[in-house]
Amino acid sequence: KQALHEVLMRDFALILLDVELLDMNGFDVAARIRGRPQSVNTPIIFQTASDADANHALKGYNVGAVDYMTKPISPGILRAKAAIFVQIYQQQQQIQKQADQLIQLNQLLQDEIVERKNAEKALARINEKLEMRVQERTTQLNETNRYLRQVEKIESIGNLAGGIAHDFNNILSVILGYSQMMLQTIPADDAHRKKLEAVLRAGERGAALT
Repeated sequence: KQALHEVLMRDFALILLDVELLDMNGFDVAARIRGRPQSVNTPIIFQTASDADANHALKGYNVGAVDYMTKPISPGILRAKAAIFVQIYQQQQQIQKQADQLIQLNQLLQDEIVERKNAEKALARINEKLEMRVQERTTQLNETNRYLRQVEKIESIGNLAGGIAHDFNNILSVILGYSQMMLQTIPADDAHRKKLEAVLRAGERGAALT
């Protein structure tokens, strides 16, 4: 019972099972072992008395035995058979370990792919925002340049107007100066005096505008 408990709780490379046990039948024990999912493929070698018939052996194979040995059993043969099954078990364990490692590696690769895709999406969003900012800055720069050009035009016009006003003032100064000089020499009853006074007033209005 203790051995059966261990078999049901742990994994073994090989089980050597006597057909005739003290308190239970070896075939029933094998059936219980096969009922455990973890040990359904665990190889079982039955050992029995030399007078066992073929039906006995067939029953053992039916409950999952991989071999049926009659007593007396040769230790060398038993060790050789056990070594083969142990080697198979170790190979299976190694294959399972490699399979688990491949599963883990595949999961890591899948996680990395997901992370890269997320990073690409994040980078795409950042690039989109940067492009929008560049467009906004470009628009602002164009508006600023257009404003500066307008300011330059206004300044040019202002400079031109200032130059014209300066020249105009020079001309008016001459007109006003000669008009005043002539008024000092023309009698009050002279017919040309009123015209000259009109010229003087017009010149003074022009000087006030500039």
